[in-house]
Amino acid sequence: MLKFVYKDKEYSWDEWRNEYNQFVDSLELPDDITEGLLISDMVAAHDIGYSIAMDKTYEIYELIASARFALINAYQKYFESNILAFNNPYKAHLWLRSQYLKNSIVWYNSCEDYIYQVLWFGFELHRRKTYSPDWYESVLRDCTYPNVKQSLEQVGTKEANDLLDMIKDYRFDPQVKYMRDNLANNIKHRANLQFLGLERRRLIGTEFFNADGSIYFTTDWIQPIVVDIDETVDLLKDIHGKLVNFTREIIDFMNFDQVFERDKDNVFQINRIRDKSEYRKIIIE
Repeated sequence: MLKFVYKDKEYSWDEWRNEYNQFVDSLELPDDITEGLLISDMVAAHDIGYSIAMDKTYEIYELIASARFALINAYQKYFESNILAFNNPYKAHLWLRSQYLKNSIVWYNSCEDYIYQVLWFGFELHRRKTYSPDWYESVLRDCTYPNVKQSLEQVGTKEANDLLDMIKDYRFDPQVKYMRDNLANNIKHRANLQFLGLERRRLIGTEFFNADGSIYFTTDWIQPIVVDIDETVDLLKDIHGKLVNFTREIIDFMNFDQVFERDKDNVFQINRIRDKSEYRKIIIE
């Protein structure tokens, strides 16, 4: 019988596959958030902001799917791959997992920005209604958490405050904050991440001291963070669930399904669109 050993635990082939399948099943894909959004082009004639927000919702879904795909492959312990050329098979598979994991971190971190874009365009929090060829790119560049937060605070209604609370609950969740500030930030802006079993060790460290004995410079300052692949996979699994719930809360808040009137059979009447005040919870005057 074929056996696998990973971190001193022995698996049969069936046990190995069952554990893998359970992990995949635990990462829900929120298919429901895109229901009814095929009408986004029709909405544009009446509400450009909401039409863009609907398109952004599709982009969020696709980004979650990409992050999920990378995370599933980061969880995988064994790859049948012809690109692995290391002499150490365990290290080769570990390296491939680390590449998927870095991609997953970046994609999960980006999902939050895309959610801000849904709100930024949907509720016109940018407050710029004069359109021009570079309007979209210009508005998109200004879509940041501080700007979204400031705009909602300026609105100041109960709905705006409720929305800001939703955002803060996710943004400042300890796991999400750690992913953003420590993992994604290191990949994008600092010294990359290193992983246990793959880390590059210095032969010697270097320190320089001031006359008073304080440290002038040490190579410890520029060392990248070293993380465990399995622990980080578990972290992203938790974040995936929180992200899906957060995304659903935001899409529910947007009331996309209330833009058009419905008939007695609950079918959209695309020639009968409601006034913005009937579906938008936040109105920018």
